Amino acid sequence: MNLLKNECGANIERFYNLTPTIYIYDIDGTLVNSSHRHLSKSDGSIDLEAWRKNSTRLLIEQDDLMPLSVQCNQHYKNGDMVILCTADVIPVGGVRYQWLISMGILFDKLISRPVDCMTSDWILKQNQLAYLYRLRPYAKCDKVFYDDNVNNLKAIAELGKQYNQATYCYEPYENGALYRAY
Repeated sequence: MNLLKNECGANIERFYNLTPTIYIYDIDGTLVNSSHRHLSKSDGSIDLEAWRKNSTRLLIEQDDLMPLSVQCNQHYKNGDMVILCTADVIPVGGVRYQWLISMGILFDKLISRPVDCMTSDWILKQNQLAYLYRLRPYAKCDKVFYDDNVNNLKAIAELGKQYNQATYCYEPYENGALYRAY
């Protein structure tokens, strides 16, 4: 076990895992309950402009951690690779980033939407996570993806099939895994 400093400067005991699993977590609706800031368009898709307007410090501080955040931290401490992948814009040092750190969320990497990008969530996440399937050091690792959007789950499951790599996709609801692929 190694004693490592994490993003928030705390000393964290973390195993050195020679065969880590890569755990990929969506943030909103998976690790964090931010439903009070969520507005949908008439077709059911997220209203990105309204979302960005509702991403003020005051409203972000009203967000709550969901139960899956405990599991996320445990994977990190077990030496697995934890990636947060969100369709939101979260600059390092920004309000959302600082909130995640202050709430004790442990992760190795945060992947978020580029500032002026309006690409559909599933396409964005599929493109941003493709390196995990293409680059040799990551290709040998099993991947587990948690997201509350079924289209995102299907897109990442498709990557697993395309590259013939073990990928497990879960929709995090109270009854456990409602969706599993490959």
